[in-house]
Amino acid sequence: LVFLATIPPSAWGVAQCDAFSVAQFAVAAIAGIGLAAIASVEPAARNWRRRLGSLAALGLVLGVVVASLFPQCLSAPYASLDPRLKELWLDHIDEAQSLFTLLVHDPARVAARYATPLVAIILMALR
Repeated sequence: LVFLATIPPSAWGVAQCDAFSVAQFAVAAIAGIGLAAIASVEPAARNWRRRLGSLAALGLVLGVVVASLFPQCLSAPYASLDPRLKELWLDHIDEAQSLFTLLVHDPARVAARYATPLVAIILMALR
């Protein structure tokens, strides 16, 4: 419903990798339907191994869909960016730096940026 309400009909067939478009809609729809199917099938919901296998199969299906229908979205997000622009601008934006770059140049910022998600992941795993 959000896709239909926010994307003009002329752009429904245009895949944009960095904005909400048919690529994200297709992945979300397939993932949602797949998760609902996995949750509703009794044998898959009973055993954690079957559940994990079903989720892996769903991930494989999503990977095939993205690789076959939206291969341009598998490249690096800034692959088409002019190298000079990357050097002069993007390399100086903190949010665009990789984890490895932050570890080397500013380890304190790594703790500030990744501590909360790490704690959340640990708490979910222990649950």
